[in-house]
Amino acid sequence: MAGSAAIKRLGFSVRTAEDGTAACDLVIGQRSSFRFILMDRHMPKMDGPTAVRQIVSHFSTQAEEERENGTLRPIIVGCTGDATKESEVDFIRAGADTVLVKPLQPHQLARTLQDLEQASPHARAKVEARGGKPPGPSHSQVNLPPTEESYEPPEKDVTAEKEESADVLLVDDDRFCLMAGSAAIKRLGFSVRTAEDGDEACDLVISKSVDFKFILMDKNMARMEGPEAVAALVSHFWSPNFTSDEKRKEQGERGRERARPCIIGYTGDATAEARSAFTQAGADRVIFKPLQPQQLAETLKELHEQRTGEIPGTD
Repeated sequence: MAGSAAIKRLGFSVRTAEDGTAACDLVIGQRSSFRFILMDRHMPKMDGPTAVRQIVSHFSTQAEEERENGTLRPIIVGCTGDATKESEVDFIRAGADTVLVKPLQPHQLARTLQDLEQASPHARAKVEARGGKPPGPSHSQVNLPPTEESYEPPEKDVTAEKEESADVLLVDDDRFCLMAGSAAIKRLGFSVRTAEDGDEACDLVISKSVDFKFILMDKNMARMEGPEAVAALVSHFWSPNFTSDEKRKEQGERGRERARPCIIGYTGDATAEARSAFTQAGADRVIFKPLQPQQLAETLKELHEQRTGEIPGTD
C-alpha cells in the first residue's frame, strides 16, 4: 500500500509484493517483467538482500534464454531505513544496482531511476536488441516531478487546511508513506492531516491545539522519534499545567472540552523492543507496517468504541 500511489504519481505503473519470497515468485516463478525493482531490506520469510541475490542469480543462469526472448534483468534498487555501510554492502554484494536510504523523496527516486536506466548495461543491451536504434520514450524516459524543494504531497496543502482539525493525524518522515497512507485513510471515511516527524506532530497538537481523534505515529523519524513524541503528547494531556481553567477556556473557544486522542504506534520493526518503546511512552496500540486497510479500520473502530462507546463516522 505505502508507496504505490506515490510511484504512480511519478508516471510509473506498479505492482507490489509483501516480502522477498513473493517478489521472487513474481519474477522467477511467474516470469513477470519489470523495468525496476525497489526492494526493502527487513521483511518476513525472505529479506531484501536474499531476494536480490536469487533474482540476480536467476537472470545470470538464464541469460542466454532471456536475451533470446527479449527479457532483460530489471534494475534493482535496495531501500532501507538502516543508514549504515553494512546495510548498503549487503545489498550491493547481493547484486543490487544501488541503495537508497529511507525516507525516499519522490524527486530523488525519479532521478535515481533515470540515471540508472541511462547508464546501465541493460539499456545498452536494449539498443543492441533493436538493431542499434535507441529505445522509444515510452520505454526509457523517466518523467521527473518538481524539484525536491518545491515538492509537497497533496495532504500538506497548508493554505487549504490551515489549522483545522481532522479525524486522523498521520505522522511519518517518508513522504511516500504519507501520501499512500493518507489516501488509504480517506478511503476508510476519515479526514486526515499529516506531519513529517514527531516534533511537527507535537507542535500541531500541543502548541497549536489542533484536535484529532486518532494519531498514527511512525517510530524512526528525524528530529523527534515516535515514542518520544507519544510521551510528550501523553504528558501534555495529563500535565497539571493543562488545568481545568485552561480546559474551560478551550471549551468556550471550541464549544467542547479537548480529549486526548487515541495514539497508535506503527513501525516496520516487528520486535518486542519496538512495541515496548511505544507502550511505555503511552500509546494505546501498536501495529506493524505494512499497514493493511482492514486491520487499520478495525483498530480505529475498536479504539473509538472503547473511548466513546460510539462507532466512528456516525452521528
